[in-house]
Amino acid sequence: MVQVSGGPATVPGLADRTVLITGAGGLPYWGGGRAVARAFAGAGARVVAVDIAADSVQETVDLIGKDGGTATAVVADLSTSEGVEAAAAGAESAYGPVEVLVNHAGIGSYTSVTETTEQEWDRVLAVNLTAPFLLSKRILPSMVEAGRGVIVNTISIAGFHGARGGVSYTCSKHAMVGLTKHIAVAYRDSGIRCVGVAPGSIRSAAPDAPQPPGPPADGWLAGWGPSIQATNTHKGTPEEVARVHLFLASDAASYINGSVVTVDGGWTAV
Repeated sequence: MVQVSGGPATVPGLADRTVLITGAGGLPYWGGGRAVARAFAGAGARVVAVDIAADSVQETVDLIGKDGGTATAVVADLSTSEGVEAAAAGAESAYGPVEVLVNHAGIGSYTSVTETTEQEWDRVLAVNLTAPFLLSKRILPSMVEAGRGVIVNTISIAGFHGARGGVSYTCSKHAMVGLTKHIAVAYRDSGIRCVGVAPGSIRSAAPDAPQPPGPPADGWLAGWGPSIQATNTHKGTPEEVARVHLFLASDAASYINGSVVTVDGGWTAV
């Protein structure tokens, strides 16, 4: 069993590993990054929780501390190269070379090509694609030197379909599939694995919290939304997604490389 937070865990190869997790503060209506951070801490890893929201990421670290885990917070804006460097340097300063990188941070978009401004396009791709690329570029040399390492990219089922998000979000997630596969192939002989997790419809971490926003009622998805949603009546939880991150980063998944695992209740099987 994989335990998400607190107490002993039965996940091989993660104890005392330095794990950098972006977006670990967790959105107010989801908390996916927070669940991932608590999962790794529960497995005995030293967690570096990175987020742009200082209060939120500190709350994640405080919760991990209450669970008996080890974590530190780094506040960084990953839409800039300076923020990426701050995240990597902060991790190394706290616990040494990063052994597991979880590129979880991301921002959404529901606008079509003609509705999307250049500024929106640039920011979504900066956070969702460029930041994972730059963090991987920054961290990979130390992984290569150590002869081992794992990169786990949080993608989305929007990385496989065109009718779930806006153009910038959809393009960024499709590109993340390519980034995952490239790193897997280019660095496998160095003992490094790169894998992806593609969540589908995920409900809020707290039942009484606001639920994730859906497409605008009058947007381009208005006619598609109900039919798409109907294919997935069961919403998953952040913890269900976090357990997949934990497994893929562990030694139990040592022969899994370049794969993107959907966690969507069968949405993409329809």
